[in-house]
Amino acid sequence: MDLIGADRQSLSEGLEKLPGESNYFKGRNSAGWQTHIPQFRRVKFHEVYPHIDLVYYNGDHGLEFDFIIKPGGDPKAIRLKWQGAERMVWGSRGDLELKWKGSGLSLEPPRVYQEAVGGSLPVAGRLQLRPGGEIQFDLGPYDSTRPLIVDPVLAYSTYLGGTSDDDIYAIAVDSGGDAYVTGSTVSTDYPTTPGAYSSSSSGGVVVTKLNPTGNALVYSTFFGGSGGETGTGIAVDASGNAYVAGLTNSTDFPTTPGAFHPAVGCMTNSAFVLKLNPAGSSLIYSTYLNGTTGLTCYSDANAIAIDSAGNAYVTGQTDYTDFPTTPGALQTTLVGGSASGDAYIAKLNPAGSGLVYSTYLGSVDGDGFGIAVDGAGNAYVTGRAEYTPFPTTPGAFQSVLNGGGDAFALKLNPTGTALVYSTLLGGSLVDMGQAIAVDSGGNAYVTGSAPSTDFPTTPGSVQPTMGPGLGGVFVTKVNPTGTGLAYSTFLGGGTYVAYIFGTGIAVDNSGNAYVTGLCFSPGSSNFPTTADALQPTLTTGLQSAFLAELNPSGSALVYSTFLGGDGADNGTGIALDPTGGIYVTGDATSTNFPTTSGAYKTTYNGSIEGFVTKFVSAASATPTATNTATFSPTNTPTWTPTPSPTSTSTNTATPTVTGTPTWTPTSTPSLTATSTPTDTSTPTPTATYTPVCEPHVWPDPFNPRYAVNGMLKFDCLPSGANVSIYTVSGETVANIYESGGWALWDGKNRVGSPVSAGFYYYVIQVGERVFGKGKILVNR
Repeated sequence: MDLIGADRQSLSEGLEKLPGESNYFKGRNSAGWQTHIPQFRRVKFHEVYPHIDLVYYNGDHGLEFDFIIKPGGDPKAIRLKWQGAERMVWGSRGDLELKWKGSGLSLEPPRVYQEAVGGSLPVAGRLQLRPGGEIQFDLGPYDSTRPLIVDPVLAYSTYLGGTSDDDIYAIAVDSGGDAYVTGSTVSTDYPTTPGAYSSSSSGGVVVTKLNPTGNALVYSTFFGGSGGETGTGIAVDASGNAYVAGLTNSTDFPTTPGAFHPAVGCMTNSAFVLKLNPAGSSLIYSTYLNGTTGLTCYSDANAIAIDSAGNAYVTGQTDYTDFPTTPGALQTTLVGGSASGDAYIAKLNPAGSGLVYSTYLGSVDGDGFGIAVDGAGNAYVTGRAEYTPFPTTPGAFQSVLNGGGDAFALKLNPTGTALVYSTLLGGSLVDMGQAIAVDSGGNAYVTGSAPSTDFPTTPGSVQPTMGPGLGGVFVTKVNPTGTGLAYSTFLGGGTYVAYIFGTGIAVDNSGNAYVTGLCFSPGSSNFPTTADALQPTLTTGLQSAFLAELNPSGSALVYSTFLGGDGADNGTGIALDPTGGIYVTGDATSTNFPTTSGAYKTTYNGSIEGFVTKFVSAASATPTATNTATFSPTNTPTWTPTPSPTSTSTNTATPTVTGTPTWTPTSTPSLTATSTPTDTSTPTPTATYTPVCEPHVWPDPFNPRYAVNGMLKFDCLPSGANVSIYTVSGETVANIYESGGWALWDGKNRVGSPVSAGFYYYVIQVGERVFGKGKILVNR
């Protein structure tokens, strides 16, 4: 690469000196030896062009560089040329590929904005190809007295999976930029690594660790027994131990000697918690988390967080009447009764051998979906409260349930004995909190789905009113006392109810909130994106993931983009690293989901694939001189070798499922038929079933009441109701319709194939009015 017209006598300066030195002993003549050479993180060349400095540094893709444009500097003065380039090809996103002798480089387009009062102002920027093969950078108008800041750009993006269904639900990142994900698979060829805990399975929990550049697996392993299981939450400590929580219906799920609950009692499904060593080769501990007596013997674990001492904090739902609680805990008895159970919060010690505390969290049919921990050991939980009573605290922002279900946010003290605060968050319909994060000041950030147009928002937020439609993401920042909202905003609004979901949230040291989730197409085309988005418009697929960054006041979007292709793509988890990396995970069915050259897996296998995408904010890593404007043209630029083309598999066959699944609701099944078919045909119910409705604001449609001959029965449906079945990542599986006050689901998707085992959600609605939501567990 040549800098055409640059001052080749430019003075160089080492920046950010590193510990250690280099020594070069070349030849026999010691006069030519060079010793005690210092090492630097960055090297700056001053005034390579008038009023323009050049800084080289080691970035995510190896050697990278920034141009620092000071007042009076002209970006057009920068002219780059690659010797030997045989041809240059424009990519679909404004990137420029340089190719020669079977190899190549990929130049990302510039993405630039300037901070201003009230939010960020994007600055247009693009690559420009000049005669003679020279490349320049073309910027739109900007204020030369302000720094130019590069927005997040794609660092890497990779598929992750085998040839069958692979779902990734959660992600964590360590200080070195390694990404840890968990989920479930039914692929027998899901990628594993030599020396991993288990390298062969017919399916089960997966835990995979990707290296910082996203081009290789550090380790990847299965966990499971003879039934079915999935990993739903993951965290990582400073030593690289991975903590995973999830759900299993295997009585032989791998547990460890001395674990808190190594053997099962009664169970249809049980939560589990495990701790995996840094090499991914052995379990430090693994335990069930359940009781011995319950309405359906059910518990799940939806999320996990850890503190600096290695204590694991877990939340979920259980209907065990003897779910293990600790003396003096906030709530030691089950409130759920004949409904589907209570939320719970449990804190396990670092060895996994006992509970530091464990408590139920009533109300009837409550569920904990997200958990976070602050430096003092306070646990912050969000989820869904369906019915009263739900415990709130005096002075809480909202103490009364507004609709058929509300989100909640609470803070539990380090001993699990009392609420620091607890508040509901909701409007007149069914709203749900799905993820929570906390900053150093004790502010809690919550995201989820809100079909309620009267969901509480704050003036001056990004979007204080719902967009057209009846379903949107909400992002709410609760103050440290739980008495008020620092901000609360919608993001978008779907044409149909709850067609946009917020599933993951993280917060950086400056108080910027990062949210991921999914948008359905075409109902969510009004989801707000920024001018410099990777994908500013909704794709043509069924649904798309998204990434949105809000400023600390919630008054503006710093960055927002869709992330998807021509299929159904869902964001399920998000995490940050200390250097400004933003990691999004989820699952995809798009053949053209955006991947990067050199990533671990760039082609689609033809079923549901996991994905991991890393964005990076160059602003967090670029030194900015006093009173200068900084322009990093290509992250900054990033020169990524382009591999030879590879074919894309178009295999879309549905895997064969043997045996008819049994669909177990989260409430007590009332079985009036005693046999369950074992073949793949759909049996005809032979018994007579009388709907039983419990008195509520309307007939109780929130929980499936019966499992009928291998079918799931929804009772007490209002006339004309439609029941939509979704995957946990929001993909529509099936739609069934009320007939005579009830409806049956045969456990098949819209094309008549049996669905995979795992969690599903349902939404009951008549027209655009939501009558209820709930959770289903399908057993294989």
